[in-house]
Amino acid sequence: MNSVRSHKVWLAALAAVVLALSGCSASVSLGGGGISQSDLERESARQLALDPEREPEVRCDGGLDNEVNATQKCQVHTAGNWVDYTATVTSVDGNNVKFNIKADDPAQVSGDAGTDSAAEPSEAPTAEAKSALEQNLNRSLQETTGSTPDDLRCAGPLDATVGAEQQCALLDGTRWLPVTVTVTGVQGDDIAFDWEVGTEAIPEPAY
Repeated sequence: MNSVRSHKVWLAALAAVVLALSGCSASVSLGGGGISQSDLERESARQLALDPEREPEVRCDGGLDNEVNATQKCQVHTAGNWVDYTATVTSVDGNNVKFNIKADDPAQVSGDAGTDSAAEPSEAPTAEAKSALEQNLNRSLQETTGSTPDDLRCAGPLDATVGAEQQCALLDGTRWLPVTVTVTGVQGDDIAFDWEVGTEAIPEPAY
């Protein structure tokens, strides 16, 4: 079966984001009368990321009005969990709206919450969440092929074990193609994987 492969993808890129998000306050100026939901999510992810190539996944309940102290609830995906954040408009100057976004409970991001929790999970890598796998795989496909799939889904998380596999699928126009993701290396919190795209169309996946 013909395939396309990539050999340099590190899932734990999002692990660095965890440190950047801890107690982080970001501010950005956008043009227009207020900030749309998509702009708020995109700009928040960019501002919260320690590395511009390692942006967290952000989802917000809506956009931000162009009024000082207007707020919007968001969630940021980090370390396999969704953490509550609040975006707040700090100033409005003509068409420019500035806002900051902070964790409602910074301890959830820094890992200080839950003092009774065991330390063992930090000593070994854990499975990469399904959403993080999809995000990293989508980025790798774009960087390698020069185009982004119309849709991308994975059946579940990827275990931090060399040789572990996970089934995904991408939509190319009207065709769904199978994608097999295989762990090739584990270093500390980092998980490296290969992906292989099949050429024979499959039914739309149920996952």
